[in-house]
Amino acid sequence: DLGRHQDALVLQTEALAFRKRVLPSDHPSIAISMNNLAATYSDLGRHQDALELNIEVLAFCKRVLPSDHPDIAMSMGNLASTYSDLGRHRDALELQSETLTFRKRILPSDHPDIAM
Repeated sequence: DLGRHQDALVLQTEALAFRKRVLPSDHPSIAISMNNLAATYSDLGRHQDALELNIEVLAFCKRVLPSDHPDIAMSMGNLASTYSDLGRHRDALELQSETLTFRKRILPSDHPDIAM
């Protein structure tokens, strides 16, 4: 981490706009750019912006990915972390629990993501 979050914000915003322009509207790479931008918002302390985008990312992933795709669990975990950043610890705990249940259902029992 070089602390250049404002520069990252510009680049992540441009990357998302580019992917939305050149890829089909349901392409999974769009979710990756959205997730990266949400993480940058969090790095900048813009947790409300991160929350809104993480909610959008999760809905996007649920819409375009198979229902048992690991990226859905990743998006759930990211949203839970944002809840925690906002002091919404009850919501964070509930979603983390759902995320763990989801991961246990879709991943092998010895998969490292179950320990996340």
